[in-house]
Amino acid sequence: MMNLLFLLMFFISVILCAYLLKRYNKSVREQNRKRSQPLPPIGNLNADLTSEIENKDKKISDFKIHIPTASKNPSHWRQLALEMRKKNQMEPALTLCKSKFPLYTAYREATLILKSILQNDGLSQAKIQRTLSQLYKIAAIAELIYMKKSAEGKLLPDRLKSVDITLLDKIPFDYNELGYLELPLLKMQDTRLLVSYWGEPAKHDSPRKLYMSHFIKLIS
Repeated sequence: MMNLLFLLMFFISVILCAYLLKRYNKSVREQNRKRSQPLPPIGNLNADLTSEIENKDKKISDFKIHIPTASKNPSHWRQLALEMRKKNQMEPALTLCKSKFPLYTAYREATLILKSILQNDGLSQAKIQRTLSQLYKIAAIAELIYMKKSAEGKLLPDRLKSVDITLLDKIPFDYNELGYLELPLLKMQDTRLLVSYWGEPAKHDSPRKLYMSHFIKLIS
């Protein structure tokens, strides 16, 4: 019985070895056949590489087309100003806004930057006074041009093209005469700060009413 089992295991081992040897020989022949094949012509190889490069360039080009280009966005400067403000780069952000005057949004963004500066702790009294003066003047100029709160006639935007905006800084805005109620860019928190440093104004009036003569000289 043991001899029969031994013979059976021997025959199975022989058959398995023969099968594995046959598989190995077949694999070797297949590799030799592939190695013996000639390489493709150089011209075809170059054509294939060129085609592949062109396909890649097309994919890159198509990808770029779908990327929204920030420079084509007319309000891109506002996003830049916002990012600068978040990084506490107040002066560059303010300079950027001033370069966009006389856009009303530029005046508004400039006031937001100045308000952020005033929220910083440790400002000297001189710095606070200078920042308040800038905030007040910018709010007054914006209302002088656009009349957002007053019911008087508004200046057409085309008229601003012939105006040197920097000359508006020379208008002698008087806090005691102009006040703050007619300046919509100044909010309640801003006016409380103004009053705490400058006191209550004698009256409140519209910038256009008080400084119309100065304004006419500038736009004429």
